[in-house]
Amino acid sequence: MKERKPAPRIAFITPSPATLKHDWYKDLLWQKVGVPNLAGYLKRAGFPDIVQYDFTNQVRAAYAASPGSVRLMLYADGKAVEDFLRGGDSPRARRLRAQTAFLLDALGVEEKDLFGLSLAHFLGDDREIALGARLARCLAKLLKERYPRCAVMLGGMQNMSTDFQRRDYEALLRETPWLDYAVCGEAHEAALAVCRAVRDARPLRTPRHIRARRVGAGLLLEASRGKDLARYFVPEPPGGPADPSVPYGFPAYDKANSAAFAYTGRRIRQFYHLPSSLVPLERKFAPDNYLTLQVSFSEGCDFGCLFCSNAGSGVFSLGLDESIRILKLLRDEYGCRHFLFYDPNFNPSRRYAREFLARIIKARLDIRWADCFNFRVMDEELVAMMREAGVVKVVAGAEYPTPRMLKYINKGVTVDRINRNLELLHKAGIWNHVLLITGMPTENDEDLRQLETWLRDTKDLINAYTVGSFHMADNSPFQRDPAKFGFRIKDALKLYCQTGFDEKEGPGWREKAERNARNNRRIREFIDELKRSRKPTGTRMDDSHLLMYLYRTLGHGRKALIERLYESACTVNPHILPAYRALAGQAGTPLSPLDRALRGAGAALELSPPGPEELSFALVSRGARLRCELRARSEDVTLGPAAGRLHGDFFVLRTVEERRAGGSPALRKALPALLEAAESWSATGLPGKRLPENLAAGVNKKKPGF
Repeated sequence: MKERKPAPRIAFITPSPATLKHDWYKDLLWQKVGVPNLAGYLKRAGFPDIVQYDFTNQVRAAYAASPGSVRLMLYADGKAVEDFLRGGDSPRARRLRAQTAFLLDALGVEEKDLFGLSLAHFLGDDREIALGARLARCLAKLLKERYPRCAVMLGGMQNMSTDFQRRDYEALLRETPWLDYAVCGEAHEAALAVCRAVRDARPLRTPRHIRARRVGAGLLLEASRGKDLARYFVPEPPGGPADPSVPYGFPAYDKANSAAFAYTGRRIRQFYHLPSSLVPLERKFAPDNYLTLQVSFSEGCDFGCLFCSNAGSGVFSLGLDESIRILKLLRDEYGCRHFLFYDPNFNPSRRYAREFLARIIKARLDIRWADCFNFRVMDEELVAMMREAGVVKVVAGAEYPTPRMLKYINKGVTVDRINRNLELLHKAGIWNHVLLITGMPTENDEDLRQLETWLRDTKDLINAYTVGSFHMADNSPFQRDPAKFGFRIKDALKLYCQTGFDEKEGPGWREKAERNARNNRRIREFIDELKRSRKPTGTRMDDSHLLMYLYRTLGHGRKALIERLYESACTVNPHILPAYRALAGQAGTPLSPLDRALRGAGAALELSPPGPEELSFALVSRGARLRCELRARSEDVTLGPAAGRLHGDFFVLRTVEERRAGGSPALRKALPALLEAAESWSATGLPGKRLPENLAAGVNKKKPGF
């Protein structure tokens, strides 16, 4: 009998830009499902020794304790990165080496046979993706230095079409000799082939539908995008599973990693500054664990929305026995009873939805969860079952809920049905999160007025809105047959798998893009004014722990109270107060760097009291006044330069001119010194925060480099 070779030691490292934005303090974070899903596939195929290192966990914790120790903006400097990668010894190269080493130490990385680097978290814009790619190159270099016998694999750029992925991976392989593999497109089967090659210490052998070719010192692996290849549920390798105890489609989260995301009720209440009157209700929930995980049970869609790349793709769903088995495993082995289901829509058919809900109820899982639903397949009976099964939030696409637009995009549902289902869900105490798309082709002023009327009529039924802007999605019916719908397709766009287009008898692409941005801003501002809050248009899924806590402690029957507590909940950026003190201290200290810059600009600094998330001040000179605001970067702020915006390590400095009489250019010369002064506190860290001893020693030793 042929002896089975030992499984290789595998680790996935998931870099994240969370510390570059407000994510790290704005909401309690959760793990993304991509790498755990791949890990589950590999474990089922016979590779059990897998560790997951996540920047959102260990690096975020190091940043919270010592912000100056984590400076991801160093990787925005392309010349410095190239200097480091070439083995340079300049101050910039030494800083990058020290930073990259610190990140690996913060993650607790140990020697493995195969490291996988995922760029799936870098989604914002070209500069953010470039920063992530440079970070991955630096990590690969140090991994090879520390563990010369390891293999390194890169993937995760699925937010762009295959052609753009291929081009970027080719460049990365040519420029980075420490990368052994790059995976373009679907990763599962390619990663499995790599794992087998590493285990058997042999050259790579891939299935026919995976193309492998040499680029630079590494191999580029690309899976064909046939209809038999799904994005989440990938066909099993020939011969079936090596370890059937791992369910098909199981997201194998790292248990040690997950423990860091298992927030207690007290942690959530204090984080969001909720009232202490919730404590008695909070104590009734045991065990006190709000770990919230993503999991998927289906994909694809039978509906025919013309704008959607999923339209008519067909539905695949796990068997209900396997689905319940996955939920029980995550509950019993991870202690998880709060979920973000990750389905295109939970209710592709009434029969499937009712049977699945009935099984959840019968199994007495005691879970709370959210998922995407569609308004077509919904009625009073289904909504009642949803509540009983623990549904907390429904995310549903209304898209453009006016009669003309719903018909035009072939949505398959009427305004009346949408409104009726929103009312049923609201009365059942379920949180309504509606997806809207402005800028649809043929959109006109009357459409916008009707949309605003609908928003006004339904404002008391809806809790949150995602207001997207239309783009021509690859493989959507619109994009597959543009002539039929009066479009002229233009060049493909790099991000989010879309193309530019001109409308027949309508605006050209440039004008259309500008109009879309303007109309999208109009609708978001209309909702903000209507709801008297910016929260409903700014939440996405990041509020999940807050909602799980409120529903777990208060229940569906007290939705009005949940709404009030949700609106009053707030978080604080701990960097604001030390920035205020640093500015005040330097402005009042003769010959400090800031004092010299202000004197050189002939300006005075007017500081306002710090807010929970922003610091406002003004630069004033004769006849000129420049209003400034410091905030953490948010999702809508890209890393690139823009008028009235200056980027630092921790803040974005925004400026608005109030008065000008020739003095404004001089005032702007003082802005870099202002930003540097506002961030100067980071060299000493935050009071009351401590790094683990093994990391603190490294930071203290390397402090001059930062």
